[in-house]
Amino acid sequence: MGELIIAQDIELRVLVTAICQLRCVFFHNEGQAGEQNTWRKRKLADVSQVSHFRLELVEEVLLPLKNRLNVAQIHLTGGEPTLNPFLVEIVERCRAHFKSVKMTTNGIFPPNFLEKLQGSFSLIVFSLHSTSWEKFHYIQGVHLNCRQAKMYSQQQQENIRLAIDRGIPVKINSVVLEKETTLENIEFAQKLGVEIRLLKDLTNPRLSSQIVQDIIRKGGFRLEQTQVGTADSSAYREVYSNGITRFTVKRFQEIYLNEMCYHCQIIDQCKEYFYGIRVESDGKVRLCMQRDDLMTLMSVNDFLSISPLCNAVEKAYFH
Repeated sequence: MGELIIAQDIELRVLVTAICQLRCVFFHNEGQAGEQNTWRKRKLADVSQVSHFRLELVEEVLLPLKNRLNVAQIHLTGGEPTLNPFLVEIVERCRAHFKSVKMTTNGIFPPNFLEKLQGSFSLIVFSLHSTSWEKFHYIQGVHLNCRQAKMYSQQQQENIRLAIDRGIPVKINSVVLEKETTLENIEFAQKLGVEIRLLKDLTNPRLSSQIVQDIIRKGGFRLEQTQVGTADSSAYREVYSNGITRFTVKRFQEIYLNEMCYHCQIIDQCKEYFYGIRVESDGKVRLCMQRDDLMTLMSVNDFLSISPLCNAVEKAYFH
């Protein structure tokens, strides 16, 4: 069955911006449908028109949540976090208040970005879904031309290597779309000596699961370790190894909040169950990735004042 590892630190995800240079075909909006779809009609020159997480929200929103839920880690997400013009200041402010700061990025940023934040991140997770620019181009659809696809794909891989060279802890997230591409991504991570985590394509989760199971079976992989933590309430990770190659698979268990989920009209369509709290770019607290209502999206003051709901969230983190 493999070794069981249990982590205790609560991780709070923070959407620092909803915008992104990429348009991945498997992208799911996670409660950002309106802003994302509006952004898709814009160019990067219009970045100032989109809301970003502001520096003052660290004290106004993140610290109250830290004090109530004993949050230890901050995980900055997007969109693409490096497109937030205040990111450097936000990271430094978070470092002063939290045990660690992580970031998930597509890796498309100027090399000097890492110089500005040398030693600031406890982990950078790179979203890399193909090492081939041709497949990268396919994943992005028609909005990128071949020249842009080559440039972005090369920049992703160069920044991963640069982060490793600078001694920054690195992991790779890769959505499972097809077997050949997934094997190429695993090999790329293996050569760099970094962990790769395989994620389901939520637009076709059954196919992703079939591909992963085929890789495990035909590659002679065995379950080495199960990692259960409080970073994402419903998520856990399984580590597989065949003695030569190693990769991690992200899986979900059915964790619900009765106060929020009991009367839910779309519960049979739920993809990630109760995934933990995410703070939006405007500072609101989000409890569900698929709904926008008073029970799932609210101000931090409203959330903290609804004792049964807040207590249920705390209990779910330590299920």
